[in-house]
Amino acid sequence: MTDIKKSETTETVKAKQDDMKWYMVTTISGKEWKVQESLENRIVSESLEENIGKIFIATNESVNSAGKVKVKNIYPGYIFMEMHMSDRAWFIVRNTQYVTGLVGSSGQRTQPTPVSKEEIARIFKQADNTQTQEVKINFKIDDAIKIIAGPLAGNTGIVKDISKNHCIVDIEIFGRLTPSEIRINDVEKI
Repeated sequence: MTDIKKSETTETVKAKQDDMKWYMVTTISGKEWKVQESLENRIVSESLEENIGKIFIATNESVNSAGKVKVKNIYPGYIFMEMHMSDRAWFIVRNTQYVTGLVGSSGQRTQPTPVSKEEIARIFKQADNTQTQEVKINFKIDDAIKIIAGPLAGNTGIVKDISKNHCIVDIEIFGRLTPSEIRINDVEKI
């Protein structure tokens, strides 16, 4: 008899995992990572691993002139959760600190609307593109370049530093060399 219960439980867990959908959770802006950490802890402490899958924050990365990577949320105030919408899972999520609700839930015990497969695929692709976007660099430090776009378009200068998406260029402005941060896509080698 216990073998039947075990197999039923395994089948139930697999069915729930196959039935999981993505939902948008609204949070207080700037608290998305705290919400993610709190939810991950609550999922384990409440034994909800079978009802709640992945938690995703759509981010992009940029590198400043000092070479430090800055991670920024593409959708401030939102995180995405894969879950089987049960009353218990819904209760845990909406009663987590800094969570303000779930998109598509109009109150009065109306369960939220899941994000469509097409929309979540677009969001994943957007986050992947911003994180892994490669920029062609056809110049090196001390090369002369011409700025082809942006507010300094038409100026020429010498490359002093190159980072992931930007370069520092010495440009002559009012008779003085001024270091300026320019996007790599906005310059070309002379």
